[in-house]
Amino acid sequence: MKICLYGTTRIDLHIFQNTDKDITQSEQTIFDLSIKVGGSVFNTMAILSYAKFPLTYYTFLGNDIFIEQIKSLLENFSSDCIYTSVKSNPMSFLFIDNKGEKKILSYDPDFEEEPYDLISKNMDVYDVFYFSCYSINENNSKNLSVLLKNFKLCKKIVFMDLSPLAYRIDEETWNGILPYISHLSGTQDEFNILCNIVRVKNEFRLKEKYGIDNVYIKKDKNGSTIIDINNTSTDYAVEFIDSSNYTGCGDAYNAGIIWGNAMSLPQGSVIELAHSLAGEVAKNGLDFLHIVKNVKNKLHYTKKIVHDE
Repeated sequence: MKICLYGTTRIDLHIFQNTDKDITQSEQTIFDLSIKVGGSVFNTMAILSYAKFPLTYYTFLGNDIFIEQIKSLLENFSSDCIYTSVKSNPMSFLFIDNKGEKKILSYDPDFEEEPYDLISKNMDVYDVFYFSCYSINENNSKNLSVLLKNFKLCKKIVFMDLSPLAYRIDEETWNGILPYISHLSGTQDEFNILCNIVRVKNEFRLKEKYGIDNVYIKKDKNGSTIIDINNTSTDYAVEFIDSSNYTGCGDAYNAGIIWGNAMSLPQGSVIELAHSLAGEVAKNGLDFLHIVKNVKNKLHYTKKIVHDE
């Protein structure tokens, strides 16, 4: 099974603050700073790449001071990376306090060229198309809608992840996107926002209105809830892992959903895999190779496709 992923490659600046100290002064100090290459789809791609799935990652690279760092990192993955050159990279500033709570500021430049034509030309070789609603804007929504429609007509899995920016997309745009989504993932808050925008009562009505096969609701320490193709809702518990930084857990969860569906695992095993990947991120951060190896050692059925380096 070959996977096509489309999304932005971001520069993430993790800024760690101590909120126990006086923060009324105009100049504040931080106790740690890290600069990482990331992005929702990038993180999912990295995990699936180390799991040895054949995949293609379509992204954008900005002509700024970070370009060589990103190119060097992308070369580490066993995947085809096809990028469009843009003026500057998207960036996220994550302010994380000593309790692990965070605030995010995002810089998302508009991209004049999108790779839809190139993806369409290669559509026949892909079984899954995965993207995030971070990629949707008013300038590209019509072309993206056509691409998604073609994928669904070819009976491919079309998997979209919601994001905290879901509120910025209006009802008309959502109406052009959601009918072509087969798998939809997001947090409970993100689904609440989406249901409000498209004026439906709950996730069941959302699923019914747009013909979505499977809905995955991520509930942090409460695990996740799945509404499957038969409209059956199932809650899956998870062992809570205390961590100072949960960044990337949702992306790892989505990687598990794709991974499990690609192996045609039963739903319970799919969610177990998704929770295990998310748990590894909570415990050890986004060390992609070790995430995959640890899950392989924990879940015997992943050995069918995961190989030792």
